[in-house]
Amino acid sequence: PNIHYADHMIQIDTRHQGSLTPGGSGLILVPLVFTWNDILVPEKDERRCPVIAYSVRGGGLWSHQAEEPSEALIAALGEGRANVLRQLTTPRSTSELAQRLEVTPGNISLHIARLREAGLVESQQLGKWVFHRLTPRGEHLLALFAP
Repeated sequence: PNIHYADHMIQIDTRHQGSLTPGGSGLILVPLVFTWNDILVPEKDERRCPVIAYSVRGGGLWSHQAEEPSEALIAALGEGRANVLRQLTTPRSTSELAQRLEVTPGNISLHIARLREAGLVESQQLGKWVFHRLTPRGEHLLALFAP
């Protein structure tokens, strides 16, 4: 799920509807290390501050290894892009992708650019690093072509 701040509101893209108004009581943000791709907003208790619990970037690095892409995904995207997409089940930097796939960072950048054009990945610069992650469309594509 994506989370945005605009017009003095925190907006969470989710299939659930609802709203919380802190009413001046504040907001508690809780980073979760042992979950991935989740944003939790527990039921509001009028006596307490609202809480948003979210997965930290890279929190699942040790929990699973990316699987080999399916033959159908390779046929649809090509081996290089399929491998990059499969590696992005956890957000990764350009250099980390290059190292994991044993190719040059320039090669990764070309694949990422095409995957971004297709709406399958998004990138964010954090300091000198650029991190890439799947969009909901990219997640759906991987699920569709799951081995």
